[in-house]
Amino acid sequence: MGISKTNGNYGYQPIAKFTLPPQPPTTGSNIASPKSDIKRGCMAIPIWEKFTLSIEEAAEYFRIGENKLRQLINENPEAEYILWNGNRPQIKRGKFEKYINETYVI
Repeated sequence: MGISKTNGNYGYQPIAKFTLPPQPPTTGSNIASPKSDIKRGCMAIPIWEKFTLSIEEAAEYFRIGENKLRQLINENPEAEYILWNGNRPQIKRGKFEKYINETYVI
């Protein structure tokens, strides 16, 4: 039994074209936390324009784990890149960028 030439494609059926279903939006976004912004009724500020970042935002922005950031804060609570809001540390984005640029290993 050989392959017979049918419609010029030698017995092979053309590959069906398909499209992937639309994907839902990702939960991790690079804008300010939407829940708090909706409650306040203000526009979301993109993460790269924020002056200070929460631990979670800094971990996403700098691609450093939250635990590592918390460790850095605990080891050096008076660092110039930390702003304390009560007992909550905020990372000063610009200062932390300078710190990262000058550091080889964290």
